[in-house]
Amino acid sequence: MTEQTLIQEIQTLPESLKLEVLHFVRYLKQKQEDDKAESAKSYKERKTESAKDVFEMTDDFKLLLKEFAEYKSSKSVSRIG
Repeated sequence: MTEQTLIQEIQTLPESLKLEVLHFVRYLKQKQEDDKAESAKSYKERKTESAKDVFEMTDDFKLLLKEFAEYKSSKSVSRIG
């Protein structure tokens, strides 16, 4: 539905229903803001080390990251050439 169609439909309504549409639009906007705020809040509330006992990091983890970075860079170089 386009904005123009929405405007045309609203214009055909009696004043009392136009007021209800206005209230509903404001409700939807507030709900959207509340949903965004709740989503941001739940993201911030995530705790560090929540998977502490689920995964075990090996002693050579940083070495593996270095090797992966080298592997990745060698692959990107071969794509260029």
